[in-house]
Amino acid sequence: MSSLPKIKYPIFELTLPSTKETIKFRPFTVKEEKLLLIAQEGDELTDRLTAIRQVVNNCMLNLPKDVGLLPSFDLEYCFLKLRSKSVGNEIQLTYRDNSDEKNYDFEVDLDKIEITFDENHNKTIQLTEDLGVVMEYPTIETIIAIGNNIGDSAATLNLIKKCISTIFDNDNSWNVSDYTDEEITEFIESIPTKQFEKISDFFETTPVLKHDLHYTDSTGTEKTITLQGISDFFQ
Repeated sequence: MSSLPKIKYPIFELTLPSTKETIKFRPFTVKEEKLLLIAQEGDELTDRLTAIRQVVNNCMLNLPKDVGLLPSFDLEYCFLKLRSKSVGNEIQLTYRDNSDEKNYDFEVDLDKIEITFDENHNKTIQLTEDLGVVMEYPTIETIIAIGNNIGDSAATLNLIKKCISTIFDNDNSWNVSDYTDEEITEFIESIPTKQFEKISDFFETTPVLKHDLHYTDSTGTEKTITLQGISDFFQ
């Protein structure tokens, strides 16, 4: 008995936001769609992120590194473009306005969504005149590890610890990976509050998948809804 025929997939390309490298990918199949559907049935954010990670890993053909090590906005962008080519580029969203308590429908073209870069964003943060840190973007592995606790103080500290790669002064630099968790925690907790705000700014201005929806409510007031992050695009 001869073997069943193999399906040939179309190959598409995208530009990875962080490095501007050209990445080739195939559309996802029934197997990958099943992964997404199972994850969407649950309430856990980590389950959905894990499914997205697996689907992107399966379908991207020449990623420069393991998908779990990419900045999270790279992975979200890859999934958005992958979903566009696999299912369709248009999605329907409905939002309820809390003021007039009416629902408003929107049609979003995924092909027009890009990563937003803040011109004031910098991975090198000068905390004082002679001391600073170099940050790395959170990866999907980092976010999954933090899980549904993201936003509380312990999770925020953990996120910062994972994203500081180097500490430097005017004469030396220290690779954070060479030091213990306790030593890194002690360093972070010793940063004065005003200087610590600079680290908070790093996360607030990090490249992000972002898109504004404009509408006029029933009272004639013009309003804007900002979609930010992959979860806002697929509810």
